Amino acid sequence: MTRRLWFRLDDVLPLAEHAMHCLSHEPATGIPGDLGPARPALIWTSTASLDLLTSTGLPTWYGRNGTPHTAEAHGWRDPHGRYRPAGRDGYTTAYLPLTSGSGTPGPVISLLRSNLSCGKGWVTLDIDPADRHLMDAYRVHVMSDRDDLVPDGTVWQPGPVTCPQVGDRTYWGLVADHTTNGGDLIVRFTRDTVEQIADDLRVQHAAPRPSVTVSAGTAHPGLGFDGDVLTVYRLDPGHVQPHRTTDHLTPDSDSRYPLGAYVWPWRYATEPATGGV
Repeated sequence: MTRRLWFRLDDVLPLAEHAMHCLSHEPATGIPGDLGPARPALIWTSTASLDLLTSTGLPTWYGRNGTPHTAEAHGWRDPHGRYRPAGRDGYTTAYLPLTSGSGTPGPVISLLRSNLSCGKGWVTLDIDPADRHLMDAYRVHVMSDRDDLVPDGTVWQPGPVTCPQVGDRTYWGLVADHTTNGGDLIVRFTRDTVEQIADDLRVQHAAPRPSVTVSAGTAHPGLGFDGDVLTVYRLDPGHVQPHRTTDHLTPDSDSRYPLGAYVWPWRYATEPATGGV
């Protein structure tokens, strides 16, 4: 039975580029079978608490804390805090090549590169033990919407939520009884509430007058509608034009939008709330 994992494109592509640009590569150790010579690839590994992608590139890409860079699948935890990993029955790792047998860039790296600026922020990876530890390119897709937000039977309750991406303002939404793997809330909002968030962000990050010096800072989110489609993009500090589109969200069957789901660290708020349920 196939299990779909969801990763952010911004997490996966840098790992893939690392593998592509390294001159040496880690062999597929711990993976049964002869997969040929070491080459650029991503390796999926599953544990009881998370699913990861790593690069085969050598030297290993380490972060500031001394641990290798990884892309973590954005899964959910049930109300008891349990995570359902993709690995099972001893099948916990597989190899995803990025080049062809001749060493030229393969379809996976081409797919990732071509979608970086298209507003498709999600990379899906279909895990199937039938692949026998060597995944093919057709297991990988780049998506704009996440269509399995939470499992069937999830209970939703209205509540006030906030996060740094909205300036720690408080808005009402429907909150799932499941959380992200990192413990953040999963929330769906009405269009009216999303429009209020968009207006508040525009006011908060309005471009200063030309005479005002803009200090360096990180990009912040912006929101806009094209019909029923909600576009999420990044803005550089002091600018009004989008820097890069990161997501396109369509309304669900209840006409709600899962703004920032699995990406923004939504939490319950106690301050006076803005917007309706």
